[in-house]
Amino acid sequence: MVYDAEKLVSILQQAVLFQGRKNDIHNIIEYYLTAGTPLSCEQIAFLEEFGDIEGIDNAGDPFKFFSDPFFWNRINSKNHHCSLLRTAKTFDEIGMSYLNPLNLRMVRENITMLEVGWIDITHIPLHISSDGRLFRDDGHDYGTVCMDTWASLLMPWDI
Repeated sequence: MVYDAEKLVSILQQAVLFQGRKNDIHNIIEYYLTAGTPLSCEQIAFLEEFGDIEGIDNAGDPFKFFSDPFFWNRINSKNHHCSLLRTAKTFDEIGMSYLNPLNLRMVRENITMLEVGWIDITHIPLHISSDGRLFRDDGHDYGTVCMDTWASLLMPWDI
């Protein structure tokens, strides 16, 4: 994968991301633990490093990564997501929505998905799996969180 690494670092720095950043997310960890769906080490590490950053990608579109489990409730009180952590459900449990591509990945790979933000002007939701990979709602796997993954998310027109 070829991209301008300096440009990517600049985008991330403008989003207030710096090496060694560690958000205090003890209350979030406790929330999910109390709800009976604990976060994985990979999900916790993502929220500590990348939670609560936002910026503009190279196409001029906004992106945001949040850590608050009630994020959607705070910006739209009519929206009742409750938990942003999703566990896989079988067909018998949820009927036709089993066919949702993200749910299919969760069932097949025995993983959970935590919604952690969105990318671009249409607000495409992004999720981090319990094994540390970033996904879109349609089940597209961006891979593990690394500079190449950030480049594919924030600089798609430069790759």
